[in-house]
Amino acid sequence: MASNTLSEATYRIARELGVVVEGVATGGSVTTLIDTNDRAEADAYWVGASLWILRDSAEGAAAPEGEFAIVSTFTAST
Repeated sequence: MASNTLSEATYRIARELGVVVEGVATGGSVTTLIDTNDRAEADAYWVGASLWILRDSAEGAAAPEGEFAIVSTFTAST
């Protein structure tokens, strides 16, 4: 993740506060992130949460690496 960005600053603050749950995306698209690794939360559990993309899949510093957003929907089954 690039340093000195708003994304980096908010992520570091959240980690310091102990409110970060980390995971690994197993798929997705431009507007969707999929994480099927041991997810057991109910539908809508993450709505309103912040989502930071720390590294792109090839770790080449390409988008969406360094981006963040607020989760608008969450479906446990997908």
